[in-house]
Amino acid sequence: AMAILRAKLLVVLQEQRQTELAEIRGDRVAADFGASVRNYVLHPYKLVKDLRSSYETPHALDVLDGDGLGAILEASLRHRAAESAAASSSETPPQHEGVSALGSEPSSASTRAAAADAAPGATATTSARAR
Repeated sequence: AMAILRAKLLVVLQEQRQTELAEIRGDRVAADFGASVRNYVLHPYKLVKDLRSSYETPHALDVLDGDGLGAILEASLRHRAAESAAASSSETPPQHEGVSALGSEPSSASTRAAAADAAPGATATTSARAR
């Protein structure tokens, strides 16, 4: 009976340890193609490009030495601030009936049909294609 209790206790302790390790590790991110944050080009020219903020610098060796990271971090912070400002101000205005999302095309079928009747050349080619 003690052996069974020890085995169950061992299983419970192992599960607790695994959950603790999972919390410490956090989410795992796959290092797939296209998941890069920055490109470093050292030959035939020198360039570092931050893909999130589109910041580019020809001083690749300074960035690799750690001296040029400040400018990249500044550009990243500016980009993040601009994204959050755009997200907060991206509330869409209310749509009026008869106006599409682009604001130039009529949205109802009757107004589109009326526009097609106004252009006789368009209806003639459409009916010719249907035959």
